[in-house]
Amino acid sequence: MANQNGSTTAKNDVENLRDNAKHVVEQAQDKVGEIKDKVLEAKDDVIAKGNDMMSSARKLITENPFAAVGVSFGIGYVLMRIFR
Repeated sequence: MANQNGSTTAKNDVENLRDNAKHVVEQAQDKVGEIKDKVLEAKDDVIAKGNDMMSSARKLITENPFAAVGVSFGIGYVLMRIFR
């Protein structure tokens, strides 16, 4: 009887461990899903802001092409002087 009781306790322990492990895995999957959703939201925000900036830059360049060329030349000159 002691042998059967010991094996029953061991089976219960194994089942408890399996249930706990299953619960931990489910929690991890939920957290990974939440993180994935947040990363996708951040990516979408960055893309939207980048597109807005590109649109405003494109508009500014088409409205003031000479100023855009002058600014580009100035930035290039300053960078050349810094890295030289």
